[in-house]
Amino acid sequence: AIWASFVQAEGSAHGAFFDPVTMRPLANNEGMHAAMTIYDQLARFSHPNDTAMCNPVHTAFLAGQCAFTIGWGGQFKANTLHPASKVAATARAALLPGTPRVLDRHTGTLVDCTRSRCPFATETVGGDGPGADTPINRAPFFALGSISAGII
Repeated sequence: AIWASFVQAEGSAHGAFFDPVTMRPLANNEGMHAAMTIYDQLARFSHPNDTAMCNPVHTAFLAGQCAFTIGWGGQFKANTLHPASKVAATARAALLPGTPRVLDRHTGTLVDCTRSRCPFATETVGGDGPGADTPINRAPFFALGSISAGII
């Protein structure tokens, strides 16, 4: 889902894993590298021995042993409603980060998001300097990796 923000500049019909016109894989490019870098940075706040990312209950998060997890909606619900949950009262969910740069599929490089290039971008970065009012693309692709959660 982090990666989708980089590759789905024109919404879900734009494709996430393959170019819908050419069926060329969309993985070996700057967008994937940027998404994996963000995922790596976020994963550092999860449990160091986390092997439960795909289980119905994320046991380390449930036990309050990590401050952050990325998972699917059902997993977040199970983590917060489980009778043994140590995080039920303090866990919150949020959409994953968006990006001000998206993949140019012709060059394989990241380019700045513009209103025409990212027509569904709804947020902007405020300020007076470079980057002021830059559209932030947050792709609608959620599948099983759509929610991030943390302890407050």
